[in-house]
Amino acid sequence: MTEPLRQNFASASEGELRKFGLMMAVFLILVFALFLPWIFSLSLPVWPYPVAGAFAALALLKPALLRQPYVLWMRFALRLGKINSAIILGAVFIVMVAPLGWALRLMHKLQLQKRVDPQATTYRTLRNEPMTPESMERPF
Repeated sequence: MTEPLRQNFASASEGELRKFGLMMAVFLILVFALFLPWIFSLSLPVWPYPVAGAFAALALLKPALLRQPYVLWMRFALRLGKINSAIILGAVFIVMVAPLGWALRLMHKLQLQKRVDPQATTYRTLRNEPMTPESMERPF
């Protein structure tokens, strides 16, 4: 799945590269020159300004030179997105789904046949009434 994405990253248009360069310039200034020094009471650093200026200048004058940083950044973002998705989905499961299951088990409201039956050939429960087209319109 990642192979087609790499090809898309490498074939970014000049407009995408221009947007990337300008966004990186703004991001560098906001985060490293303003936000982090303000949060941690640090002196204002000098390095973000020339780096952001270089990104902005390349974005406006020659966006094609930003292709390699763009590809590297997008590969990093793809990996980071997978990690973040796993963390967020795990947290949602732990915070919401698992307590709901525990509460339903404690209240004996979980309608699952949980007992293991070594004699059973299947755990399928058969329907009492036959299926009709009307019953399939609103199944629940």
